[in-house]
Amino acid sequence: MRIMSKKRKADAPIISTRTRTLARNRKGVSSTIDAMLLVVMTSVAMLIVISSSSSFITARNEQMGERLYVERIANDTTHINLYVRNVGHGDITLAYYIINGTEQRMFDPRINVPTPEANPLAKETLVTIPREDGKKVYIISLYSSRDNELGKIEVDLS
Repeated sequence: MRIMSKKRKADAPIISTRTRTLARNRKGVSSTIDAMLLVVMTSVAMLIVISSSSSFITARNEQMGERLYVERIANDTTHINLYVRNVGHGDITLAYYIINGTEQRMFDPRINVPTPEANPLAKETLVTIPREDGKKVYIISLYSSRDNELGKIEVDLS
């Protein structure tokens, strides 16, 4: 009768150390996948934020760039003359105006106010608005061709 002896370590099946470590320690694989998922989700979130903010800024860029400054106001018996300067980032085309809350006719032809970058030595642009009889105070709002209000001007003729 043959007596079976205990197997020694040398007789044990050969399993590589690396395979044995991965088989026993599943935390290493899990933490690697967690880190990869975290990086991917962060990247996707950043792309969403960047794309939405850039589209918002692009849409508002034209409105943010339109700024008008009234240099001086002169009037005579029939007209109010506004001398305006473009202090924004793009050319402004004045389309219409509102006086005392009542929309008036369009400027014909439309008035183009160039940017200061195009011609830094350019003089202010003259905007002529007809006066109405009997009114002493005018609140004038100028609008661009993009339908942006460029500001309100109060003119007191008294």
